[in-house]
Amino acid sequence: AVASGGGGNDTQAEEEEEARRLRLVRPELRTSFPAAMGQAVNDSFRFWLFPGETQAQTRERLNYFRDRKWIDQDTYSVEVRMYLMNAELGRNRLEQLTMLFRFSEAGSVYYERELQTIFLQFHQSMMSMGADFAFFMLLLATSCYRVWHMWKAFLASNLFRHLMNLGTAWEWIMILIGWWNMYGFYQMLNWESQVVEALEPVHRRGWEIGQDDVDDVARLFDVSEKAATGLASLRIVFAQYSVVLMFRFFVSFGTQPRLAIVLRTMQNVLTDFYHFLIVFMPTFMAYVISGSLIFGRRIETFATIQSSFGACFRIAMESEYDWADMSAEFFWAAALWSWSFLMLVVLLFLNMVLAIILDIYNETRESSFPGEAIWETMAHFLYRTASYRTWVSDKTMEANLAKESDRGMVTRQDLETEYPNMPESQKRLFFEACRTEMKWEAAKDLSKKNLLKLTGSIMDALDVAHKAVDRVVTDEAEDPLATWIQPQQLKQPVVSHHKAVDEKFDTHSFLVKPITTKGGMQPKFISKAVMVDNYSADGPEWLQETWQLLRDQRKWIDYANWNLQQMQWQIQRAVESRQYGATSVPIL
Repeated sequence: AVASGGGGNDTQAEEEEEARRLRLVRPELRTSFPAAMGQAVNDSFRFWLFPGETQAQTRERLNYFRDRKWIDQDTYSVEVRMYLMNAELGRNRLEQLTMLFRFSEAGSVYYERELQTIFLQFHQSMMSMGADFAFFMLLLATSCYRVWHMWKAFLASNLFRHLMNLGTAWEWIMILIGWWNMYGFYQMLNWESQVVEALEPVHRRGWEIGQDDVDDVARLFDVSEKAATGLASLRIVFAQYSVVLMFRFFVSFGTQPRLAIVLRTMQNVLTDFYHFLIVFMPTFMAYVISGSLIFGRRIETFATIQSSFGACFRIAMESEYDWADMSAEFFWAAALWSWSFLMLVVLLFLNMVLAIILDIYNETRESSFPGEAIWETMAHFLYRTASYRTWVSDKTMEANLAKESDRGMVTRQDLETEYPNMPESQKRLFFEACRTEMKWEAAKDLSKKNLLKLTGSIMDALDVAHKAVDRVVTDEAEDPLATWIQPQQLKQPVVSHHKAVDEKFDTHSFLVKPITTKGGMQPKFISKAVMVDNYSADGPEWLQETWQLLRDQRKWIDYANWNLQQMQWQIQRAVESRQYGATSVPIL
């Protein structure tokens, strides 16, 4: 109780010193109170205060319990609960207001307040009923669809693999949670009917209710408490189910190209994010424990590990903290803790997360087909809906166009011949999509990463060529033909009819042996593969021009190869003639 009176300032100050200041119970402190630490909780006592009693009667009853010290050193909590009817706003409802006072072992008084609503009418209007019915029908249709797919997998002896698929498993989780919600709706109907039944005799008595109606009041309190607790749990389930449905929308969004880029980015980030958490969590927990040890004795937000975790997370997200309280004791220890936390956790780790996400998003966007925007997809959907009678499905077109055919390209005339009733809008969209994909395929490899690799490959090739040229210019300057020919030792000696040559050159020396090109291969022509030209005659103009350039280039390469082979042969013959004389050349 808060003391107040009409006396002087000294009396008022004394009364304020004797009064206890209430503190709000923080969630992380609930496990530190006696009732949560294993003490007995079955010795509770409760009494009723009725609205029809006068203030004097109520005060007399409270003084009666106070004089007999019903709150002593063994009391760990006092709960005040009341029920209020609210029939002025929307549906009729019963409001449960609970005030819970907890006593710590040190003598401090903490309080909690909780307000729960119990609706006495399940549906507010036909629209609300229709929304619930639509949810039930969608859930039923989805369940039947998944059961049908599971039955097909069972017939194909592929049930285990089907259930182990991540998308299928996630779908079944959402279905099961949805049916749990339907069970929650059923429980809400039961609780509503029980509360209404228990409320009728109490409501009938009105302000005249008193000690003679304790049984009805106790039944109302018990039934309402059970209903309020169940409804609070169901609200948590409903709230989390909406988050689960959000992940289900990700699967549907993946069919749109632009939205799929965002989803693939989230998927690609997971691997790096997991490894990031392996480094981040030990660092963060070290600061949590350190903060609890340094500040927990005098700052409530660091009193426990749970509260310290929340305080550190808040500092990391907001970059704000109460420096005056933290540095009131152990100034340099608090400064080292806070400054290092800001530098390491806030500036380094959190910015690293943003860098990981942005880097992977850029890579995913560069490697993904851009596709159409969301408004273009909606426009195409409208076109398809307007021409649904003659619209050709994608599966039908893919099955016909994927057949083996001599045609390398599909023209508008081919589509008109194959599908004479195809709408003009579908033809236009089809060729626009083809042109967009061709442009992307042509430009997707022209990235900085690939250009750097190409530049490196060219530099390596130039380095090899430079070494070869340097060897020819410097090391083999005295004998230029050494790079073209090499002597080879024959299995049998060469038979020569010229004694002068035999006397001058030793027949067993490699210097008089036949000369061949390096590698032992003699110059010769090889058969060329036949190039089949299917496009130069009836293809587009740019393709005909490309084929003509390729033919001219092939002729020039054949001519250059022929001249090179002739040059190699002439060099070999010239060297042989120089060794054996112009009129005496051994037979190869």
